[in-house]
Amino acid sequence: MTKSEYIDFIKQEFEIFPDYPFSDDTIVFRHSDNKKWFALIMDVPKVKFNCNSNESVTVVNLKCDTLLIGSLVLEEGIFPAYHMNKSHWISVWIDDNTDIEKIKWLTEISFNLTKKSGKKTMKEPLVIFTTRGLIIFLIIKERKPRIVVNFTCFDIKIKVFILIATVNSNTNKI
Repeated sequence: MTKSEYIDFIKQEFEIFPDYPFSDDTIVFRHSDNKKWFALIMDVPKVKFNCNSNESVTVVNLKCDTLLIGSLVLEEGIFPAYHMNKSHWISVWIDDNTDIEKIKWLTEISFNLTKKSGKKTMKEPLVIFTTRGLIIFLIIKERKPRIVVNFTCFDIKIKVFILIATVNSNTNKI
């Protein structure tokens, strides 16, 4: 996948046009309502990714769920984010070896994680719906009975903890 093909994908899929806040080499895609970035495209020296080369590579920084990052950075061409919070962002190389479906899926996740959300009355699991599949992540902060489900999506091994609880229909609380 080339840089221009990736930019065309974002324009067509999300109907959002690029912004150039720093220079012509740095491209940002952001939501029109909340101005949050979901994709940052730039050329970065490969040495920044612990490669023995000063050659530049085009990368896109994408927001990602923290539960996925540990598995994703084991994949070829995916790294902890360059110049961003490495707990929430990843850098994906855009080159001839890029898995096109995976980068589209990751872009869709980033788009959903950064979009404006409505006010929530109760803690809900983070559910990410994508046209390429459904991933459900539950954030568990208390020790309660749970089921652990392991599955693979795009060759990424994912472990999901499912909280077993009942919801009070009157108060809408667990």
